[in-house]
Amino acid sequence: MKLNSMARQIFPDFSFWLKIVVGLLAISQTTASGLTEFERTYKRTLSTLAENPHCEEWWCTNSTFTGGSLTHIVGTGPKDELHHLLSTVGAPTLLISRTKLGAKLFVNYTNFLSLDNISSVSYFPEKLVEHSLGLIFSSIYEFDDYDDKADLSSYDNSYVFRHDLTNLQWTLTRMNTDDSSSQSVMVNATSSGNDTLLSGDGHLSFIVRYDGKDGRIDSVPHMEHTANSSVITIIMSKFRTRFEHSRFAIELVMFSTDDKGLKQDATQVHTTNSLDDEYSPGVFQMTNWLPDENKKREDAWGYAQWKPAMYTALERKNADLSHATSYPNLPEDKHDTLNNIVPNRTLFRSYFGGQFDQVSMNATNVSFGVSKDKFYNHTNYHIWTMAVGMGPPPEDGVSTTVILVISVGLGIPLVLMIFSSVFVCVKAIKKRRAMSESEYTAINT
Repeated sequence: MKLNSMARQIFPDFSFWLKIVVGLLAISQTTASGLTEFERTYKRTLSTLAENPHCEEWWCTNSTFTGGSLTHIVGTGPKDELHHLLSTVGAPTLLISRTKLGAKLFVNYTNFLSLDNISSVSYFPEKLVEHSLGLIFSSIYEFDDYDDKADLSSYDNSYVFRHDLTNLQWTLTRMNTDDSSSQSVMVNATSSGNDTLLSGDGHLSFIVRYDGKDGRIDSVPHMEHTANSSVITIIMSKFRTRFEHSRFAIELVMFSTDDKGLKQDATQVHTTNSLDDEYSPGVFQMTNWLPDENKKREDAWGYAQWKPAMYTALERKNADLSHATSYPNLPEDKHDTLNNIVPNRTLFRSYFGGQFDQVSMNATNVSFGVSKDKFYNHTNYHIWTMAVGMGPPPEDGVSTTVILVISVGLGIPLVLMIFSSVFVCVKAIKKRRAMSESEYTAINT
């Protein structure tokens, strides 16, 4: 009876620890299975990045031309293609279109460069296009944060200046990557016409990375990418400010059609807590912007995603970490017409033409900096990374390394408990047996 009682006292503890280990394994399995079948199985073969593809105009091959360009790269999977277009004609715009195999890009470059560039970009045959998703970087807002709130929504228009991004002078640079399954391009604006934002040494850069497989970028915040996404890094360097307490925000316009080519409902911007800061030290949140507010994350077919992290130096050390503040969708009543949301010259208008009733568009802002950081002029540098892609957004989970560390940390005590329990039980059995034999001998003497 004493042995059974002792075993009951020991083994409930063993069961408790066993349940914890099983629970951790279940969590890791859940994290791994968070990716859809579409994401887990798709690997894409990337075409060579093409600048102004099939263009015969003089400016297409003229390296001194700074009026903008169009880059095109195709990720081919087993059953479909993902066409990535990046345009710096007018407002910088990224367009991702999912098509069936065999779709060909067609561009009327004469119309594409004109002020009225509607319907100058298309795919042939058109019926092969399944759905499209894109982002317009329409404006940069500079606001006078005299109260040091680091909150764009705290100020009315008299304290905010809008920098138009449609008339910038652009250069394009292909970037080398160590991974053969990825390609990158940088577009850099160093002149802004009558706007003094980029006067002197100031520049605005967009680095866009395309990947043929899942992974993470090398630099913090180590944004996760899939074979169905593009990762965009925005650099704001040496801007000439208008205010003593200047901070900056960027306006993003998302446009999309669903998998039937139909207009989507309003988007939603929401920030969730992540499990740990393994990939981006000091950052425990993730922001997702989904094109349909009525769909769950796992059911979404497109997204924009970022962490609320901005860095104030190229090296992106922990000491350079600052905050990127997300805001709700801009209310529709803030835009008198659609023309106030989308600039006249954009890839959006070139592709969708006048069919605005079939396209969902929503806008939001992301501002940079935190209270007490001495404002933008303290470092004159902001670098921020986001991802845009098809399918549901990736979800930060516990990595294999962390799971291994936890398993070892819990496994060693668990093994010790098992051996200790066995040792105690064996010792107790031997002791009880010895006592029984001793009492039996005493009775028969």
